[in-house]
Amino acid sequence: MNVHDLNLREGQRYYICILANATDLEFEKFTQHLEQNSGCSNGIVVDTTPPTAGQVWVGSHLQHWRYQIDRSQLNIYWSSFVDVETFGLSSHHSGIFKYEYAVGTSPEGVDVRDYVDVGVTNMAVATGLTLQEGHTYYVTNRGERLFTNTYVTTQKSKPFPKYFGERRIWGAPFPV
Repeated sequence: MNVHDLNLREGQRYYICILANATDLEFEKFTQHLEQNSGCSNGIVVDTTPPTAGQVWVGSHLQHWRYQIDRSQLNIYWSSFVDVETFGLSSHHSGIFKYEYAVGTSPEGVDVRDYVDVGVTNMAVATGLTLQEGHTYYVTNRGERLFTNTYVTTQKSKPFPKYFGERRIWGAPFPV
C-alpha cells in the first residue's frame, strides 16, 4: 500500500496501525476461523537532517597523537554522532546504525585502507598497515543512519605525519 501527498512534519513521530477483521476461510473439507487481529508500529520519525559528527582522535581516547612509532597499526577513537530525531530508537544511543573508518594519504582518502565496518563501537584498531616514515595520513570516520541505509556524514582526523625510530617521537598530543 502506498499513500501519497501526506504533509508530514519534520521531527514528528507517526504510527502505522493495521486491523484485520475476523474471517472464515473455506477449505474443501473444513472451515478455519481467524480471529480479529490488530497491531501498531513503534513509530517512525520524519528526519531529513543529517546527524552531527563528533571528533576523531588517532592515538588515544580524547588525545590526537602527532607522531607514533608503530608502522603497522593505528588506534582510532571517535565521539558519537548525534541524531536528535532518532534518539533512543537504535542499539546505539546516537541513532547511528554503524560506523566505518578509512585511512588515506589525503583528507577522506581510502588509498591505505578502504572503509571498514566496525558496528556501533567508538573505536577501532587498524592493523596490517604499511605506513611510511615521514608521510602524512588521515583517518575518516562515517556513520550510517538508522532506517535509511545511507551514509550521511563524515568526520576527519587532523593529519598525522608518521615518524618512526626514536622513542621520544610520541610528542605532546593535541586535541582535534
